[in-house]
Amino acid sequence: MFIYSIFGMSFFAYVRKAAGVTEIFNFETFPNSLIILFQVCTTAGWSGVLQALTNDQPPDCDPTLNTPSHRGDCGGMAIA
Repeated sequence: MFIYSIFGMSFFAYVRKAAGVTEIFNFETFPNSLIILFQVCTTAGWSGVLQALTNDQPPDCDPTLNTPSHRGDCGGMAIA
């Protein structure tokens, strides 16, 4: 789970908070990544997490938002 937490942080750290991605359940920090991966592994609300991570088109996200990610606050359908 440690490796997947790091992958999640690199791909989904700046995803807009929606559905299953909240202030606590997100990929912004390593501990939060472990928490959200534990949630997904226990299948508790994984569909909400997947919905938030696959928002890759406006109006669900803003690809022009100034973040270190090249996708703004969008997720990635292919990566999720």
